[in-house]
Amino acid sequence: MKRLIQFIGLALASASGVASVHAQVQTNTAPAKPKAVWKSSLAAGLTITRGNGETTLGTLTAATDGKWDDSELSIGADGAYGRSKTPGQTTTTTTAELLHGFTQYNWLLPSVFMAMAAWKACMTALPTSSIASR
Repeated sequence: MKRLIQFIGLALASASGVASVHAQVQTNTAPAKPKAVWKSSLAAGLTITRGNGETTLGTLTAATDGKWDDSELSIGADGAYGRSKTPGQTTTTTTAELLHGFTQYNWLLPSVFMAMAAWKACMTALPTSSIASR
């Protein structure tokens, strides 16, 4: 019985020693720097109609946002393509053809100020063809 009590006492002393060492190790480590938080999305759409005419439209959109303590980054792109055909005719008309992309970087300064850089491009292949960049 005496040995059992000694064993329990030794086990409790060892456990408390491990707990105090563990606590000491936890308090001496530096806090980890938070990693970037990324959120992304992807969407696709398809519209098909039949009746007095035949139309088809497809769309695709992708975007991602990254956030850190002192900055933010947004990147995205989307596109659409559509065509139409009138009954009795053999030709198909393109009704939508569009590509669009953007990038934006925000640098968050102390207090309420921020600096921003952005780039945006848009292209369409319809008869009023244009490429614009801002």
